[in-house]
Amino acid sequence: PVGVPGEVFVGSAGLARGYHQRPDLTASRFVPDPFSGAVGARLYRTGDLARYLPDGTLDFMGRIDQQVKLRGYRIELEEIEALLAQHPAVREQVVLAREDQPGDLRLVAYVVPNENQDEVGSQCSVLGSMEAEQVEHWQHLYDDAYRQMQAADPRFSFGGWISSYTDEPIPIAEMTEWADQTAARILGTRPRRVLEIGCGAGLLLFRIAPHCEYYCGTDFSAPVLDSIRHYLSQPEYALPQVALYQRTADAVADLADQQFDTVIINSVVQYFPSVTYLVQVLEAALHAVRAGGQILIGDVRNLALLEAFHTSVQTQRAEPELACDELWARAQQAMAQEEELLLDPAFFVALPQHFRQISQVQVLLKRGQAQNELTRFRYDVLLHVAVTPQQPQDHAWLDWQRDALSLDRVRQVLHDDAPAALGIRAVPNARVLADVYALDLLRNGARPATAEDLRAAQSELSPELGVDPEALWTLSELGYSAALSWAGSAADGSYDVLLWRQTLAMPPVFSTRAERLKPWSEYANNPLREQQSRTLGPLLRRFLQERLPEYMVPSAFVVLDRMPLTPNGKIDRNALPAPERSRRELADALVPPRTPTEELIASVWSAVLGVSPIGVYDNFFALGGHSLLATQVITRLRQVLDRELSLRLLFEAPTIAAFAERLTTQRADASVPLVAVPRDRDLPLSFAQQRLWFLDQLEPGSVLYSIPSVVRLRGSLDHGALQRSLSTIVARHEVLRTTFAVDPSAPTLEPRQQIAPPSELPLPLVELPPEADATTIRAVVQQVVQQPFDLRRGPLLRATLYRQGPHDHILVLV
Repeated sequence: PVGVPGEVFVGSAGLARGYHQRPDLTASRFVPDPFSGAVGARLYRTGDLARYLPDGTLDFMGRIDQQVKLRGYRIELEEIEALLAQHPAVREQVVLAREDQPGDLRLVAYVVPNENQDEVGSQCSVLGSMEAEQVEHWQHLYDDAYRQMQAADPRFSFGGWISSYTDEPIPIAEMTEWADQTAARILGTRPRRVLEIGCGAGLLLFRIAPHCEYYCGTDFSAPVLDSIRHYLSQPEYALPQVALYQRTADAVADLADQQFDTVIINSVVQYFPSVTYLVQVLEAALHAVRAGGQILIGDVRNLALLEAFHTSVQTQRAEPELACDELWARAQQAMAQEEELLLDPAFFVALPQHFRQISQVQVLLKRGQAQNELTRFRYDVLLHVAVTPQQPQDHAWLDWQRDALSLDRVRQVLHDDAPAALGIRAVPNARVLADVYALDLLRNGARPATAEDLRAAQSELSPELGVDPEALWTLSELGYSAALSWAGSAADGSYDVLLWRQTLAMPPVFSTRAERLKPWSEYANNPLREQQSRTLGPLLRRFLQERLPEYMVPSAFVVLDRMPLTPNGKIDRNALPAPERSRRELADALVPPRTPTEELIASVWSAVLGVSPIGVYDNFFALGGHSLLATQVITRLRQVLDRELSLRLLFEAPTIAAFAERLTTQRADASVPLVAVPRDRDLPLSFAQQRLWFLDQLEPGSVLYSIPSVVRLRGSLDHGALQRSLSTIVARHEVLRTTFAVDPSAPTLEPRQQIAPPSELPLPLVELPPEADATTIRAVVQQVVQQPFDLRRGPLLRATLYRQGPHDHILVLV
């Protein structure tokens, strides 16, 4: 009440209306509306804290709101936040006035995108398509990659597995161990009917399917499925129980009626566009698993170790003299540009609260002796479906630090006490100990000076401080089995272990009860954050410009996975990161194009990406590029440079500097023009022909290079016209008329090409009995396919036509 001593917050509409009645109420004021100019159209509270004294005067106490004064304008930050909250693409929002550069006070908006696309609606159709675009990005990349790699044995098709540390392929021995251990983990569950979502090149399929009665593989890449079919057509890899379907991971609902006992989702989750997409995939998988079955989610990247991983990579790649401040900045930048999905193990522990049919969750460390990013920073998860929950047994739990344990001490306890089961918490992980230590040093204000100093500090760590997980699995020699879990995953990489006698009829289980179910986004990073930042910022800017005067529109929009919180659960405004400067502000720090080639590439990038300026060390994909835009860039450069370029080149050299260097190298290699040579002389074999001839000499009669094609022709068929068509093709392509001859009188016995003149290709017509069934026909066709070619006589194309009726033919081309 006016006139009563005490404190009062001044600025409400009611007090403002009393402005004319009480001249001493100066804490609220009317201002002209910036659009209409009418006084009183926009009301601001000043946010002053005041109190009435006994004599009726108003005593100013200070301020209690977030109002700021910017370039002469009073701005209510809460008003901007309230408008941002109305946008369907925004889940959380904070607006701050920051002065990161002295004298440069500006408004910055921080937003967490709305993860529920159903609520986003048509106003954010651009955001709604991001997940589909991300899936398409990976699909284009893998389609292009699989077309260029084919292993002799599908169990060892490791092309594309590149080390983050060296940019070189991960050694075959390490990849083989990884695949064998994963297959062994799955086969340990005794699967019979398997659905593998994202079967890839068949690394697991060809290891597991021989032990199953039915194996269904899906993948979004048509070339990779064609590759698997090619292998399956060969007798040594024939698996009639295998069925293949081209599907994205979230489109397997039509397969649910096949009722599998095992669903495998191995090493594909990292390519999912969001954690909500993963939840949709798991929902479909749960419908496909019958009671008592399980789902294995393999090779999941650990979110709790994300900082340690990027610190580890940058530490190993850094030049010795690189300052640790710069190394730390590189690690932070790599984290911000992370385009793969990482998950906290707590996500899987929380799943049973959302999917009641999940009865048990096992979060398991990767097996393997190799020390690489696969064994150190990834894990597997087994979800048991509709199994009678097993209650955690009452057994002793020790703490590694508190109980001063060591591996020898654990062996002694097992030998002397022979417990039925023993649990140990917080075992220090030797695999990541040095990486976590480096991370702690870089976070510390007194970090080492250079990368060389940092690596020296890592080398001084005692190896006895950590335990390699494989060392605990070796306790099987004492009659104990072990399960190692990251269920209580910590940022230091420590793990829990459960040991039990191998004679126990019912092995114990980890207690994995989540305290509360959090929003899914809190369990994962956001692979689309960079893309959302580029899209959501302009979208929200236009939204606010339509509703606010220009001086109230933030100059920068920062998209976050989640808001930083204080220990009390409130938004920690001091922890909100400074926004990246605009391209124009960064222009001084960018390295401009230095050659005409770099200038040309930069101009094409700017036109396609809509970004300017661009430095020669900017990453195409970090600037917003994806596979579809990469295709546009390559197409334009092909036209401008008048030369053939591979789409893969941009993925391998994603900066202007690297791309221009590759162009220069390729230009030097291709400087000799291709010209036709006379056919009246000896012609050497091409590289591909040399390979073909060599393998034929090594294994005569092999059909490794045979490419069969079987076509069913129904209707009226002109046998002569078909034969003339095939003969025309052979006449057109010399390579089909080429044979390989070795002149015994020549000094080097080197094979040479012999190109036969065009002639009619034989097309024998074989009558099949009308009653021949599919099995008989398949056997007949298989005999033709398995016939070897004679490279000395040719031709290299063989055709046979089978007739089962006047209007029913089968054409076999090999």
